[in-house]
Parts: sequence; structure tokens; C-alpha cells
Amino acid sequence: MLKGVYKILIGFCLLSLPVATHAATMEISPEYTLLQVGQSITLTIVTQSSEPVNAVTATLSFPADILSVISISKNDSAFTLWVQEPKFSNTSGTISFSGIVPDPGVKDRALVLVVRMRANRAGTAVLRFNSAAVLANDGQGTNVLTGTVPASITVTPGSPAKTTPTTPAEKQETPSVPEAQQAPVAITSFEPPVITQYQNVAKEYGPVVINGTSKYAGTSVTVYFVSGIIKIKGTTSVDPSGNFKYVHTGGLPAGDYTIYATVQDWNSKSGNSNTVYMEVLSVDRVTIIGFSIPVWSLWAVILILFGSLLYIGIYAHMRIDTLRKHLGIHHRK
Repeated sequence: MLKGVYKILIGFCLLSLPVATHAATMEISPEYTLLQVGQSITLTIVTQSSEPVNAVTATLSFPADILSVISISKNDSAFTLWVQEPKFSNTSGTISFSGIVPDPGVKDRALVLVVRMRANRAGTAVLRFNSAAVLANDGQGTNVLTGTVPASITVTPGSPAKTTPTTPAEKQETPSVPEAQQAPVAITSFEPPVITQYQNVAKEYGPVVINGTSKYAGTSVTVYFVSGIIKIKGTTSVDPSGNFKYVHTGGLPAGDYTIYATVQDWNSKSGNSNTVYMEVLSVDRVTIIGFSIPVWSLWAVILILFGSLLYIGIYAHMRIDTLRKHLGIHHRK
């Protein structure tokens, strides 16, 4: 009987041990964008990892008839050494690179490259990863890439400029400006986004999901997490339905956080959204019936309960044996 109880205790302890997970993604941001012919956009290629990584490599493709690359910048990249220098081809519609960073590597959200592109004609262009790898800084070069996030750019025809009758002299004095050099029209009423769903309580170094809405499909959303001197931000995009979802997988240190968001296109930025609040619990604390208690105290309660059950079982077994012996003596008499 005692052996069975010990096996249950050991099995419970083994099931309670944390399981190491390795996850990394490579993303193009913003995920959704709306442009007019002749306009340009700045895209960022980033990695998001839950553990230190020290190398990235990828090949991207894009429709060369709709988009063309203007420039690629690695100035602010977290990856400082390049096995293959970033390069692009507007003929085949490809971008490729291979970069590394010395020990101890980088984790959470890290910038890889900044790409500037121009819209050539109307259509929908999808930039996607044909091949990619993110290698862990574990001495073995383990590929921890679990997924990639492409980007979709919808290009619309440019709006025709309004014209007024002019005299021949006025036509000579007013030089025409090519469409490619004309600045995009700024949005004069750029309303903040609205955070609709969030977590009141999250676990330290665990994922955090923020959902919201915005009137401006294709714009970039920046979500801010603020706690004292800590200020962490991440970006996502508003989809064609006006919704956005940001998943922060890099983890947040324990503390009380204020969360808000802004939306931005290529030349305008909104004010702050509604403010929400979240408590991030330390990994050595758990929440039970609305109360945050240390993990050690939970284990103490569990051990006390198991100890009590074990004591009751042994005591009951001893009493039954005593009763049997007592009954056996009386029976013989």
C-alpha cells in the first residue's frame, strides 16, 4: 500500500515539472498596408524568440511587377556580422540575407533589416518567406523557427489631381510635379485605436495577447507596456476588417503594467488608445480564487494534504489489523 502511495507522489511531482519550450518566429511588419501607386513604405524584418538566438537566414519573394525595393538598411540591426550581405533583385523579386550576432545572442523582439519599397502599379502584393531559419545560441545551432509572418500590401491607383483652367502664361510658370514626388495626403482626423480584449493577470515570461479595433485598415499598431522605468513595445497591423491582435511572446518582468496602443501610417500617428491595466505575476507565484500566493506555500499545502492522507491510510490499516487479531482470538476461544 505504501509503495502505491509513493508512486502516486512521484508521478505527481514529475507531471508538475516545467517543460522547456523553444520557439521563434520571423515576421514582416506591418502585416497589412494600403498604398497608392507611386507611394513608398518602410517595412521591418524582425525575429521574435523566447530564448537567445545568434543567427538568422532567409529568402523572401515579392511580385516585382507591383513592388520594387528602393533600399535595404542594416544600420540598426541586432545582427552585426553578415555571412551573406543583404541583397535584393527587382527583376526576380527576391530579398536574401544571412546574419549572426556574437554570444550571448539576442532574444525577445530583435530587428533584422529595414526595407524601403515603392508601389509600381495597382494590385495586391504578398511578401512571404520562401525559406528561413533562426538558430539558437545553444552551441549546436538548433533551428528553433516555428513560423513566419508574411506581409500583404494592397496598392490602389493614384487619385487624379483636380485641375482648374489656366492661361498659357500660368502653364509656363507652374512646372508639373511627377506623381512619384508628390507627398501622400495626410489624414487630418486620425482617431486612436480601441483595446477591446486583454488579460487582467499574466504569468511572468509567459505570452500576453492584446486585441483591439481601428478604423484604418492596413495601418501599423504599436502596443506599449509600461511599469515604472520599464517600457516595452511591439507592433502589429490592422487587418482589412479593422481588427488587430498583438501577441507578446518575449515575456514581461513581474509588476503592475499600464497598456495602451497607437496607430500609424506612413505620415500620420494617432494619440493613445484607452488605457488598460494588467498584473504580471512572478514565476514563483500562482493565483487561486483571486488570491496571489507563493508556489512554495501551495506545495506546502499539497504535501500536508498528502501527508494527512498517508497518515490516515496507515492508521486505518493498523486499526484493521488490530481488529482482525482481536476477532481471531475471540473466535478461537
